[in-house]
Amino acid sequence: LKGNDLFGKADPYVVLQVGAHEKRTTTVKHNTLTPIWNETFRILVPLVPSGKGIDNICVEPIKIDMWDSDKFSQDDKMGGRELKIERLQMGMEWDTVVQIQGSGNGKLRLKLKAVDFGLPGIQELKRRENERRKQRRHQVQERDKAR
Repeated sequence: LKGNDLFGKADPYVVLQVGAHEKRTTTVKHNTLTPIWNETFRILVPLVPSGKGIDNICVEPIKIDMWDSDKFSQDDKMGGRELKIERLQMGMEWDTVVQIQGSGNGKLRLKLKAVDFGLPGIQELKRRENERRKQRRHQVQERDKAR
């Protein structure tokens, strides 16, 4: 990391966010350029229909922002990054190192595991898609009868 303080150090913390509502913040690590958090968060990752049918459901990326905590002024943003996670599957662990843009050569190691991928949400989306297909078939049949 790049040191933002007067003495070339930082008091970094990370904010992880998915969508508009799910946000988690790590603890502040004081006076260091090599922080180690080793913290665990459970974050709801909402499923978003893409408009292209049930087979094209997407998830919002994880937004990662790194900040330098300041006691006497506003915290300084050190850098950020978005991480696409649509390939993450139920039960799969993903261990990755992410380059934090704007932080010099700051990197953040993340270990992600999908423990619950919103299965009721997927089932509901499938049900709605099947209903739409039935309605379309019915409309076609009615149109064909009218001819």
